[in-house]
Amino acid sequence: GKSPDKRYQRASEMANDLRNYASLPGTAPATETEYAKTIVVSRPPARSAQADPATATLIDDLDVFSKGFERQEQEALRIEAAERMRKEEELRQWAEAEESRRQAFERERDSKAGATQTGQRRSGALDLLKQKVAGKAGSSGAEAAKRDEIVARIDERLRSAFRFLSEFATVLNEATPVSDGKQGVMFFGDRAGMILGDGFTDMRTRDLNGKSCSDYVTFKYRVRFPKPEKLEVTGQEAQRVQERLKAMGVKHEIAGRQNDLGHVTHTTFIMSGPFPCQALLRADYDEPGFTLDLVNIRHHGQAKLRFGPEELDDDVLDEFGTWVLGADETFERFLKRRI
Repeated sequence: GKSPDKRYQRASEMANDLRNYASLPGTAPATETEYAKTIVVSRPPARSAQADPATATLIDDLDVFSKGFERQEQEALRIEAAERMRKEEELRQWAEAEESRRQAFERERDSKAGATQTGQRRSGALDLLKQKVAGKAGSSGAEAAKRDEIVARIDERLRSAFRFLSEFATVLNEATPVSDGKQGVMFFGDRAGMILGDGFTDMRTRDLNGKSCSDYVTFKYRVRFPKPEKLEVTGQEAQRVQERLKAMGVKHEIAGRQNDLGHVTHTTFIMSGPFPCQALLRADYDEPGFTLDLVNIRHHGQAKLRFGPEELDDDVLDEFGTWVLGADETFERFLKRRI
């Protein structure tokens, strides 16, 4: 097909080309071949090309269509221009009315003030108030600009954290590394040699003053024993332990031990995991900063931390990653100020 710049832009252009084509003379006759040796005859004159009735009808239809389309287009432009002029006139009238009301209000205020000293003091007070209003408006604008800058900074840092954690989770899943440090595991305490995997990240956004800003980032992974471990509990504790394991999605097997009366006195759980770990990093736009909720990351249980808007930089994110792997304990300093 033709490229867009070579296509007909109007039906009238196509109609003109069809007319020109119809009026062209017929194809030039082929020259005589050297094999016609018996009789030489003259070629009859070429007949003038006759316009095809179907082509003529098509040209007429295109003319009618193009003229009608152009009329409709001109009418639409006229209506649009009239509507624009009407709105501009309404806006002008409204502005004049508002200006008249403002002038009337100022005249009334000045007439009430009078020319006495008391009136002059009142006018001075009003001028002072006006100055304060103007100053407040200026400071409000500066504060709004500063707040917008802080919001943009928090949004950018949280998105940067999401990119880092996403890449971290991808490599974690490929490597399934063995932790270099101890990992707190429910029911088992701090254990070394845990295997990390099943990394996952997600980010959610929220609308803030008509702009889509990052709200929070979720980072999850799981740890498991290199080989199945046994957990022995009393018969009374068995149900509670089993409910917790099911809630966390930890696969396990059960073996009970009975006394002479046939009562289960002890239950043994056999499991290798995996045990879930989660970090939730949330932006705080009201009190600029970030909150970090940790669940079973390096330590069993929950912890909540807070960072300032400039504190969550790339170095801190890297410290968090090496801390998760058990390779470095620098990030532990933030746990001392948990909230």
